[in-house]
Amino acid sequence: MRNQVFVFTTGVIVIVLGFLFIGWVQEETETVGFDSVGAQVYEVCDITKAKRVSIIDDLNNFKGKNADGSLRSLNAKEVADLKGCEIAKLGSVPRTTVGNYDIEITSIEKKEKGITVYVRAWDANGQIGFGKDGTVDIERVNIMNPPIAYIDPNGIVISEYADEAGNIYQKKVIEDPKEALLRDLAHTISVKKQKHDSSKIVQGKIGSTTTTLNPDANPETSSVDGQVNSGEGATWDTQHDLLTGASANDTSTGGADTVRLMVTTLGGGNYLIVRGFVLFDGSAISGADTIDTAVLSFFGTGEAEVSDDAGDIDIVDATPASNTGLITADFDQAGAVDNPTVYASLLLSTWDQTDGTANDFTLDAAGEAKIATALDGDGILKFGVRSSRDSDDTAPTIENKVQSYWADQTGASIPKLVIEHTAGVVPVDDPSSPMIIIN
Repeated sequence: MRNQVFVFTTGVIVIVLGFLFIGWVQEETETVGFDSVGAQVYEVCDITKAKRVSIIDDLNNFKGKNADGSLRSLNAKEVADLKGCEIAKLGSVPRTTVGNYDIEITSIEKKEKGITVYVRAWDANGQIGFGKDGTVDIERVNIMNPPIAYIDPNGIVISEYADEAGNIYQKKVIEDPKEALLRDLAHTISVKKQKHDSSKIVQGKIGSTTTTLNPDANPETSSVDGQVNSGEGATWDTQHDLLTGASANDTSTGGADTVRLMVTTLGGGNYLIVRGFVLFDGSAISGADTIDTAVLSFFGTGEAEVSDDAGDIDIVDATPASNTGLITADFDQAGAVDNPTVYASLLLSTWDQTDGTANDFTLDAAGEAKIATALDGDGILKFGVRSSRDSDDTAPTIENKVQSYWADQTGASIPKLVIEHTAGVVPVDDPSSPMIIIN
């Protein structure tokens, strides 16, 4: 059982405008920003301060500072903390219609690498009763690395890539933390299994917890997503059974090096296999908790899937060498080479390509057990994505592929894992009993 000890470390953003120097220094107390004359301009997390004009601009412009004083890009934890602080400044949101639901946010709390949101929701039949028995009035939702923008054709272009035919696909987003949060919650509610009518709701009762996880963008601190591919070869068995692939990519933001979710293809007499990897930091969930349900989601980019062989997209195990980066030697680490255990699958022809639309994979009991085992270890939840042709070791006849958004394509609609979990009971004298320290 994993010890739950979190220390919220904070730091300093230093801004010297005359020298275009923007720094983020980790200290023991708080994160405070200063301008060139020593005036404070930012603090994580002082929710009484004014909201930032553009969080995306801040994420692009702020720099982290290493121990030797050199500058670097903000790491994934710093990014998540900044986003979480800014979203927490919303405080609450009145009942608002979002898609198929009405959502009320009663309060938002900043937590390490994210936020906790307290939510009431209604569907066409009335208020939703959450929890196993439908008695929960206000659901508690932890969101790690929360979204600050949403996909919209009228938004700003933040990434683009071209497919093999030269067609250009652009990711356009609108930065709006409130709308992004509401849309994210609406999707989370849609995939939750523990939903009931209002007949048993106990007014004021707060849920045990739903947690949503997103992988880190580069530079990663605890999780990663991306692909490893085989390279092209004339023999299916040779390509399929490779121990080491030809290339790995965990930093693509689009362009010529765009990352595919999975590929098996035969073109020009050569076979190519792409295996996807997606890791989540689940350390916010106690190892004592019971995993009730888990849904893994990937989001369409507007590019149509290709399913010449009418196969499936399979969610399998993954054991990459690192939790924060992918290498070519990870090619054979997406479950067993032949017939891996499949935790969930989706018929490739049913993939919804609509830009920003979720494609949901409900994990089976084995997938839930995998999560529970990981939470008892280092807390990192590791999944692979393969074509069923690859999983079954059946050579493709033409092409099977699908494209999704990834963590490094900033803004919205990155891979997401929604977990419903019930708090476990751990004796207080048990040395592995959960403890949370927040400074």
